[in-house]
Amino acid sequence: MDWIQAVTIIFSTVGVVLVLFIFLMSRMDNKFAHMDNKFEQLLNRMDSNQKENNAKFEAMNGRFNGIENRLTSMESEIKNTNQRIDSTNQRITDLKTDMNQRLSTIENYLLPRKIIHLDESHHKDSHEEPKEN
Repeated sequence: MDWIQAVTIIFSTVGVVLVLFIFLMSRMDNKFAHMDNKFEQLLNRMDSNQKENNAKFEAMNGRFNGIENRLTSMESEIKNTNQRIDSTNQRITDLKTDMNQRLSTIENYLLPRKIIHLDESHHKDSHEEPKEN
């Protein structure tokens, strides 16, 4: 074998290996390009899902804010109602006191103490006629 034939065989073998390497690299690039497309589609779906979830979250947030506002207004109404009940109870107590004072005054006008004396304990325990002096 001649050295020129040896060099030709070596160069042709290296050339075949190089062509095979380039062919395989191009196939891998095509395969990864397909994977890149799938990855982009997946990212697009994730983005659309994220936007949809954000919209749902904003809707729920709006509903919760509405509920919170209604609860706050109900709380203030309950406080106002309690204040009105307290003031009504106070007015009833004042009215009772005023009525008792008026009845007492009327009783003093109708039953002079010099003529008729009512015994409180006797009056509460039995339903007898009052004693006269």
